Amino acid sequence: MELSKGQSIFDSEKRVLDCLQLSLASLDDEQKECFMDLGLFPEDQKIPVTALIDMWAELYKLDKNGVQAISNLHKLFSQNLLNLVVTSRGGLPTTNPFGPRCMDLSTRFLASKRRCFVVPRWTRKDASEADGCYDDAFVLQHDLLRDLAIHQSSQKPMEERKRLILDLTENKLPEWWTEGKQPCIEARLLSISSDQMFSSNWCNMQVPEVEALILNFQTTENYTLPNFMNQMENLKVLTVTNYGSSAAELMNFSVIGSLSNLKRIRFEQVSIPPSLCDSMVELKNLQKISLVMCKINQALTSSSIQIPNMFPNLTEINIDYCNDLVRFPDGLCDLLLLKKLSISNCHKLSALPEGIGKLENLELLRLHTCTKLLGLPDSIRNLHRLAVLDITGCFRVKKLPKRMDELCSLRKLYMRKCRGLRELPASVIDLKKLKKVVCDTETAQLWEEHPFANLKISIPEEIIDLNWLES
Repeated sequence: MELSKGQSIFDSEKRVLDCLQLSLASLDDEQKECFMDLGLFPEDQKIPVTALIDMWAELYKLDKNGVQAISNLHKLFSQNLLNLVVTSRGGLPTTNPFGPRCMDLSTRFLASKRRCFVVPRWTRKDASEADGCYDDAFVLQHDLLRDLAIHQSSQKPMEERKRLILDLTENKLPEWWTEGKQPCIEARLLSISSDQMFSSNWCNMQVPEVEALILNFQTTENYTLPNFMNQMENLKVLTVTNYGSSAAELMNFSVIGSLSNLKRIRFEQVSIPPSLCDSMVELKNLQKISLVMCKINQALTSSSIQIPNMFPNLTEINIDYCNDLVRFPDGLCDLLLLKKLSISNCHKLSALPEGIGKLENLELLRLHTCTKLLGLPDSIRNLHRLAVLDITGCFRVKKLPKRMDELCSLRKLYMRKCRGLRELPASVIDLKKLKKVVCDTETAQLWEEHPFANLKISIPEEIIDLNWLES
């Protein structure tokens, strides 16, 4: 009866609580904080590892490449506090991005819309070898463990908690939120989850100390960002995720323009309004933007948008599954401080502009599974600091630029499933710093025709899973 009133099982089953808390005993303070942060995400949903890396890099000053974050997740996994999973794409052959030590995959299950594989051992070495690519890596957590994370975060009065977690169902707000006199909340992390019934009629909230805001919702129409975001002067990380069946248009986008200390933005399954340039001001501290399953083409290709002026210090862009991206926005080529550019699973993208050669500070260029991409522009030769190039799954690419040798810092080249590639330019022999090529057997033969002294050619084992055919 108590559980039917929305109370936690721990209110009536202290033995369950005591048993689960034993798993927390061996964690250090930072790992305990990371565990409690998992309660910020909705029940029964995959948690993107990249979202955790972004949050922890700012809150706990962990490295931005994710090595320390992966180490913490591995510790939580070893204590049976979560599952680490890597998704495959529609049942197609998949390579585990974390190395051969993670290939013994005995437990398989279907999560959300993509096949997932439990990773039995995920180490710091695996994390460093992934070049910061965790787009297909997720955390899954049992409901009881999520309840434990929320319970551990709720030991103080609401106004004094470090994390405030609000689950709004059927458009019902907590009584304290609708009262005339609002309590001043000291939380550094704020999570608000809502269902299809939520009307986006926000009340005011005093949360001046919030550094990470996570908005989770389910809708196929519009979602209005809350006005109280205007007061979040300390906000560094914004994560907006739609768990509905299609992209929802974000309304009241202008509130983001007031977040002068914002460093990382992640949008998932939302439509960025074409009026982006009218509603944004300079976000001088913004360093990273992640766009997953979003509609972005109209906003980013608007002739009036001045991307360099809006994001003068942007160093990283991740675009994944944005299927309306037809051409790469020219304005992005003027982000001269950009170090990492990742575009994956954008199946309508057919070409990159010559202007990409202006990104003189670019260190990583990932063009993963852009199936209509026909090739790389010759101007790529100007990317003298490029260390990692990934064209995996770009099977329409027939040749590489002739002057590949001018990529004088290139260390790693990923080119699996590039079956359209029939030859390599002669200049590849002069890639003096190239140490590793990851490819298929056929492409490996092309590299073996060139007498490299210290080049490692890696042909990863694939996970072939046909269980998806049953569904």
